[in-house]
Amino acid sequence: MSTTPPLVQSLIDAQDNPFVLIDGDYRIIAANRAYRLTYETGGQEVVGRRCYEVSHHRESPCHLHGEDCPHQQVFETGEMHQVIHTHYDHLGRPEQVRIKGHAVRAGRDLWLGEAILPLAAQND
Repeated sequence: MSTTPPLVQSLIDAQDNPFVLIDGDYRIIAANRAYRLTYETGGQEVVGRRCYEVSHHRESPCHLHGEDCPHQQVFETGEMHQVIHTHYDHLGRPEQVRIKGHAVRAGRDLWLGEAILPLAAQND
């Protein structure tokens, strides 16, 4: 697994809400502080784990459980894709979130950039 370029990590860290970069194999390659605070459990690092393990507490991708998956759509089309999901925080509490998935390109790499917005905080 390659390390995240410093510029990319600094852009991620500038986000107030949880934000994560995910590769084509569903692996989290970078996460901001808000994401880490929300989803890390027992000191277990989120980087290197698969997104569905961390936020859905599952052993397989969400689209295999009937959910609309931003990962699938962004990697197939390269277009932004937005979904509503239930994520589980580090204490196992469910939370309805809006996920905005964007294609993020760095050289030849293509990643999914996920902005995670709690629905209760959305007023726009």
